[in-house]
Amino acid sequence: MVTFAGIMLVYAAALLSVIPLRRRLHPILIACGYWVSVILFEQLFTVLSLNLRMLEIAPGPFAVWSCRLYGLTLYPAALLWSAAILSGRASRPVKIVTIPLFVGLMILFDYILFWAGWLV
Repeated sequence: MVTFAGIMLVYAAALLSVIPLRRRLHPILIACGYWVSVILFEQLFTVLSLNLRMLEIAPGPFAVWSCRLYGLTLYPAALLWSAAILSGRASRPVKIVTIPLFVGLMILFDYILFWAGWLV
């Protein structure tokens, strides 16, 4: 079973993984990328949950915090790492695999939140 503490550890690891990116990306690019990805996630979540009613957060504080912190930590960290790989000196096959890997990670974590019963 997925626990709230386990999800919080994943969020903390995602947030701390952005620190080594200072060697690959400029700090202003990291800050702006984080800001833009949070805005994109919040807008997408608002459209899907409130306007289209495709997603709903289950009642309770753990569910709300786990879904909100997902957009504040895991999504921006994965997007920044994808940007670092795509703008770096990685080979073309690595760059081609990066985008499906990023999308797959987001779908997997959404499925974990759905399976835990925190995203209805």
